[in-house]
Amino acid sequence: MTNKKIKKELIKNQALHLKNFHAVANKNRVFTKIFEKFEAFDFAAYKLKIAAEIKHNLKDWWTNPEKGIIKEYPIQVILFEYDGTWWKNKEALAYGIWKWDKFDSDEEDAELGYNYEFTSEFEAMPGISLDYFNCFKILDKDEKLKRKYGVEDYWDLDGFDELSGYAEATGSLAIHEVLADLHADNVFSALNLEDNCKFFFGEHDAGELTIFIVKK
Repeated sequence: MTNKKIKKELIKNQALHLKNFHAVANKNRVFTKIFEKFEAFDFAAYKLKIAAEIKHNLKDWWTNPEKGIIKEYPIQVILFEYDGTWWKNKEALAYGIWKWDKFDSDEEDAELGYNYEFTSEFEAMPGISLDYFNCFKILDKDEKLKRKYGVEDYWDLDGFDELSGYAEATGSLAIHEVLADLHADNVFSALNLEDNCKFFFGEHDAGELTIFIVKK
């Protein structure tokens, strides 16, 4: 797998989710409102923000011996994982992983599974903000949703999976582009990354997506 292929797949996935969302007939208008807000989201500013967050957290957390980090431990995967319970102010926490049994696998989409260890205390550390999900924050307000849009159990309504998939794909692409820029600037040299170290991104207990690979 190459980063060129990863980006191509992310773009393809983004386009597919968008096409599928537009194809949904009789969408509840709350999804139309969310979509309009999402399309107006400033991803250029967002990418600058998370680039700064990664630089800061890498220095103050991911490589800091005072936080229990042992720099000599090699890192095979950096996982950005978020909680799917709420939409507002989501953050993906960062995990450094080694001794992963599938690290040398030829599988392009090998799932993390459970056979790995965290590198010292590199576990649930500050990672990156996921501000684009704030466009969905009305879904946190059950009473308002029911009163204004007649919506209950929104995750069962036509259009939700397509819209949330589009948002995640678009966010994943933005994060990929930031990681590519930071790697080009040699930002990750402070980490003891193994060759072909992968960056994973995903919701807790919902699988991970490979969004970048660091090749030395």
